[in-house]
Amino acid sequence: MNGLVFKVNTIKTNTEYPAFHWNKKRTLFERVTGAEFSGNQVNEKVVDLQEK
Repeated sequence: MNGLVFKVNTIKTNTEYPAFHWNKKRTLFERVTGAEFSGNQVNEKVVDLQEK
């Protein structure tokens, strides 16, 4: 994908359901180029979703 824009989103996590997938990362943007991320929050904390 080229040109993804992900801005000013709020992600709220919980432990209601156990993790079921091998990928334990909060977000995974494989094969995404030209992405723009800003102002996103996870559990009321501003985060950089592009962290490696």
